[in-house]
Amino acid sequence: RKQGNLDDAEEIYQRMLDAGLPPAGPPLNSLITAAARAGNISAAERWFRVLRETSEQLQVGSFNTLINAHVRVGNLAKAESYLTSMSEAGVQADEASFGPFISACAKEGNVKDAERWFDRMQTMRIRPSVVAYTQ
Repeated sequence: RKQGNLDDAEEIYQRMLDAGLPPAGPPLNSLITAAARAGNISAAERWFRVLRETSEQLQVGSFNTLINAHVRVGNLAKAESYLTSMSEAGVQADEASFGPFISACAKEGNVKDAERWFDRMQTMRIRPSVVAYTQ
């Protein structure tokens, strides 16, 4: 049913556009989240591109959704590229941006890389809390 939720969300969004409403951040963020939850990373990335093309103000949550989606499938390099593009877009990362990396390293028993991510987070003056460890 997850794909069904994405299909429903896309249909509602298309109706909004057909009604003459401009593309907007909140519905696009919802589409990114729905696609990621459905495991459809390519759709999440497609909606993220639409968001970047149409929105003046990107939000950390949009980036974090894609970071999480890529980490979940083991594509840490792609996830890290979203962390980099977040900074380039002038969006401040938060602890939820780093949690998936730390968690993935911990699950693999890779303490060295987990510490590297933790240190990088602190270098950016992001205060860790339990969120950084439980994603």
